Amino acid sequence: MNTKNEKAKLIQSIYALTPLQEGLLYYYLLDPTSTSYIMQSSYNMPIEMCEEKLKEALELLTLKYDALRTTIVYEKLKAPKQVVLKERSPEFESIDLREKDSKQQADEIRQLIDNDLKRGFDLQKDTLLRVKHIRRDKGSSKLLWTMHHIIVDGWCLSLIMNSFYQFYEALANGESYAVLREDLLGDTRNEYKSYVKWLEEQDTEAAYTYWDNLLIGYDSDADVKAMRACEETERKSLVENVSLGFELTEKVQEMAVSNDVTISTIMETIWGILLQQLNQTNDVVFGKVVSGRGANVDEIEEMVGLFINTIPLRVTITEQTTFSELIREIQNQNNESSVYDYCSLGEIQENSFF
Repeated sequence: MNTKNEKAKLIQSIYALTPLQEGLLYYYLLDPTSTSYIMQSSYNMPIEMCEEKLKEALELLTLKYDALRTTIVYEKLKAPKQVVLKERSPEFESIDLREKDSKQQADEIRQLIDNDLKRGFDLQKDTLLRVKHIRRDKGSSKLLWTMHHIIVDGWCLSLIMNSFYQFYEALANGESYAVLREDLLGDTRNEYKSYVKWLEEQDTEAAYTYWDNLLIGYDSDADVKAMRACEETERKSLVENVSLGFELTEKVQEMAVSNDVTISTIMETIWGILLQQLNQTNDVVFGKVVSGRGANVDEIEEMVGLFINTIPLRVTITEQTTFSELIREIQNQNNESSVYDYCSLGEIQENSFF
C-alpha cells in the first residue's frame, strides 16, 4: 500500500497554529538549540512507583489530551500546521539510582535535569512530552517532566498532573487499562482544535482597529536598563520571589475592593509607574500576559493547549491624575482589551506603528 496513505491513517486531525504558537515557532527556527521555551517540572514521589502502571497512566494521559499527541510541521508548507496523531506514546525512561548514596543521587539528578533541558526538541520529529522515572531509595522516586511550551502553558500543568495521578491511582487500585482506555475513546469532550476554530472565526479587523486606537500616538520604548555589567551565565532567566507581608497585602486588598478593581490591576499599575520613572516619561506600554481562557469555547478551562497570550497595556498619567483614578482607568482598559486578547502581539506592533 502507498506509504502516504499509511501515514494518513495515523493522523487524527490537522489544523493551523495559533498566533502565539507561530511566534514560538519563529524563535525556535531562529535558534533550535535555545531552551527558552522548554518547560520542566520535577515531582518527588513518596512511593515506589510501578513502572508498568506508570507507563500505562502516561498512555491514558496522552489519549485524553490531543495536545500531547501533537507535532509541529513546517517544512515544504506555505503555512505551518499542527498535526495530531491518533496515538503517540510519550518518550519514557526509567533510571535506577538506588545503589548511589544521597550526594551521588543529587549530583546525577541535577545532571539529568540539565542534560534533558539542553537536549531540547525537534518539533517535527520528537514527542513533545518526555518523562523520566528516577528510582531513588526504597519507597521513594522522582518524576521529571519535560515539555515544549508550544503545546502547553502553565495553566495546563495542574490539569495534566491531576489526570495522570488519577489514572495511576485507578490502575494501582486494580482498574483495567483496557476499560479506562475504552472510556477515553468514547469521550466526546472538546479539545484544542475547538479553540483554534474559534480563533479563525473572530473579527480580526475590529480587533486590530481597537489596538490601533489604544496605541495611537505611542512611539517610544519602555525598558529596564542594566545598572551594572552583567556576569556571564548560561541561565536564560531567574525567578525572584518578593513577599509584601500581611499588613501591606491587606491594604492592597482593601484598595482593590474600594475601587472595584483587581489586585492584579493594582500591581500592573505600579509596574507602569515604575517604568515611567525609569524611562522619564508619563506614557508607557508594556506586555501583559493573559490566560486566553476567556474565549467563548465550551470546557475551555479544562482544555490542554497553548492559550496564553501577551497583549499591550498602556499606562498614561498627567500631573492631576490620582492613583485611584489611574487604577480604575487601567481596570477599564483591561476589561475592554479582554474582548480582543487573542490577537498576535507581532501583528499588533506591525499595525500600530510602535
